[in-house]
Amino acid sequence: MFIEGLRRAKNKWRIVVGILMGLIIISLLLTFANFGNKVDSSGIAADSSPLGVAETTAENTASSAKAADGDMTVQGEAAAAYLSLAAYQNLYLEDPAESYEKALVYAKNMVEACGSVEDPDYETAYTYEISALAGIGDAEKLSAAFNESLSHVELSQGYLQTYAQAMMKLNANEQLITDLTAAQKQAAADSDKKSDNAENDEETAVSEEPQDLSSYIDTLITQAKEQ
Repeated sequence: MFIEGLRRAKNKWRIVVGILMGLIIISLLLTFANFGNKVDSSGIAADSSPLGVAETTAENTASSAKAADGDMTVQGEAAAAYLSLAAYQNLYLEDPAESYEKALVYAKNMVEACGSVEDPDYETAYTYEISALAGIGDAEKLSAAFNESLSHVELSQGYLQTYAQAMMKLNANEQLITDLTAAQKQAAADSDKKSDNAENDEETAVSEEPQDLSSYIDTLITQAKEQ
């Protein structure tokens, strides 16, 4: 009877152990399944934070840009994505230097691509370049890019403000004043050309009145002097 009791106890223990092992295995399978849902196709855990999403977006647009060399829109999207990533890295107290460098590369690619399309968006391309150089902190190259853009961009208050804010942030006010003076002369020259063309073309439209633009440049110059 005693031996038979031991046998029954062992059988019951085996059943209990079997149930426990089954529960452990099920628990492990559920854990791995949950982990698998958080893993992307490359096998790396996906980061759903704003910074993680920005990193993924930048990487994806960079791949698209490499596959579409010379495409103005795609190059611009990559530049914008890396500028966005840099902004999040600043927010999360991470070093954004590499992102600004990559943004500059794609911004320059966009500027170059503008030269081979019927409807180039030079203002956006140079805005990306200016933003990237401002993030890098290179006032000299920033000034050079702006002066280069005067031959391609139809100046607007928004564009001038973007450049002025970038240069004042870098404390390059003297160079800013010089560049804005050049821009004012360029705006006057462009206005004269438009006026000549408008005499024989009623559909020719001026985006901003020349006196308004000149007055706005004067305001920016005054701000640069007072800062």
